[in-house]
This record gives sequence, structure tokens and C-alpha cells, in this order.
Amino acid sequence: MANGADFETKWELLVADTWDDPELRQRLLNDPHAVLKERGIAIPQGLQIKVLEDTETVEHLVLPGPYGVSEDELSERELESVAGGGSGGGRGCRGCGASRSSRASRGSFACRSSRASRATRGGRP
Repeated sequence: MANGADFETKWELLVADTWDDPELRQRLLNDPHAVLKERGIAIPQGLQIKVLEDTETVEHLVLPGPYGVSEDELSERELESVAGGGSGGGRGCRGCGASRSSRASRGSFACRSSRASRATRGGRP
């Protein structure tokens, strides 16, 4: 897929657009490859993408696979502690400071703080 910062920016813009466009939201849930491609997010051939929607009563957790990890590599937590956490460069949340990896582990790149602040602005990003 696109590099980290480029992907995050495009994904966040797409998510924000789905707040005002129920048809786009449904298309993203039904055919993520097509919508991501429309938004310039490259998906490697053979990679399956699933988009899930959290609700008031359903929260999705993502169990990361062990692929691409060796004993010689630092964990995400070790990298963040060396790099000073999840701030700067589009990696941290504007609202709660959660790193991309912590949001990804919850299966969502739009954190609770962003949702809460959006709600106070009448649903606008």
C-alpha cells in the first residue's frame, strides 16, 4: 500500500468524507478496493482488504499477524520509545496522542478523541 504518512493522510480524508456521504460509506464497506483505488491508495495485487465499522455496541479488534517480524527487529513499542513516542510527522493523533499502531490494533485509524471532537462540531471533521 502507500507509504505510511501518505496512506494515513488519504485514509483520514476518506473517512472524513464518509461522515457526510452515506453512499460513499456503504461503497467503502462493500467494495473497499474500488473506493481506495479511486482515492489514489494503491493496493498490492492479491491483498484482501476488509473495512469494518465500529458502532455504539460493536468494537473491532485487529490481531496482527506474525509476518515480517524477526527476532532481530525492534517491536513497535521499542521503536516508539527510542523515537520519543507517536508525535510528529502525522504519526500521532491530534486529539489523544495515540500512535498509528495503537489505533491500528483497535482496527481503526479514527480514534475516539477524533470522533468526540467531530461530534461537538456537528459531525464535521
